[in-house]
Amino acid sequence: MAKSAKATKKPRKCDWLTRAELARAFGLTETGLKKSVLPLVAPSHVRTERCRSGSRLLYYGRGVIEAWAAKQAARHRKPDPLESAAGPAAERYRAAKADMAEMDRDHRLGELVPTALLRECHSVFSSILQRTGDALQRTCGPDAHRIFEEGLDEALAGVKKFLRSFG
Repeated sequence: MAKSAKATKKPRKCDWLTRAELARAFGLTETGLKKSVLPLVAPSHVRTERCRSGSRLLYYGRGVIEAWAAKQAARHRKPDPLESAAGPAAERYRAAKADMAEMDRDHRLGELVPTALLRECHSVFSSILQRTGDALQRTCGPDAHRIFEEGLDEALAGVKKFLRSFG
């Protein structure tokens, strides 16, 4: 998909929480939070802020919640009986599962584009090119239109060659 699911906005000041605020949000003591949740947090989701008493650690709230949710999901995931099975059907299943995981990763990274979006872009692009070719023919004559069409044919051949390289 186009870049959308990935959080691209820079965290605002209000997105950063103290350890006490996080403990209240999770319903834990600060000690419990330190033992069970904070070890899961990525270093990029922790920063130091200066305050009157020296400095204090702040945690990016969304990052903490996502790390905790990922751990909870992993804990409650049931083992897949086909993961340890043998045979060609089980191998196809594992390959399909790996493909799905790769597509999910590509989607989250913004590298997977939906075909409906490509069709819409192609339609808009084609209509613009057609109007451009018509305007060229009216203002510059049929020779200019022919040259324009030759350029489009070359571009189309290049796109087809590029797409064939993906299988």
